Amino acid sequence: MPPWQFPPCSQLLCWRLKHGRWPRTIFDVWMPASSNMSCKFQALLARRMRRPDMNRIELFTAALLFITHLAAQLGEAADADVLDRYHRAAATADWDFYFDLLSEDAVFLGTDVSERWPKAVFREYADGRSS
Repeated sequence: MPPWQFPPCSQLLCWRLKHGRWPRTIFDVWMPASSNMSCKFQALLARRMRRPDMNRIELFTAALLFITHLAAQLGEAADADVLDRYHRAAATADWDFYFDLLSEDAVFLGTDVSERWPKAVFREYADGRSS
């Protein structure tokens, strides 16, 4: 059985009946104890269990990756929230709120390729059109 597949329940049950106990590691089921690979894995696991600092390093690494992933998701959610508020303000013609969401050096891109509006110029244009 390839090592990336978990053994079926029937194989685990047969192993339990044959040995009188549940396997300590999944490698007990994958490879018979007489195989050379099994001995290498058992030696590796024994060394690993004697080094508890490795467990802490792996736990720290996993936590760091999880926190980084979570922070990226929170950043995307914040960006989506700003974009939703921006569209809502444009739909209701709430120009004060609309322009407050833009930074001071914002440039509004028009429908034409050459159309670029700095925030101050676009605000004057929008105020003139809404009155």
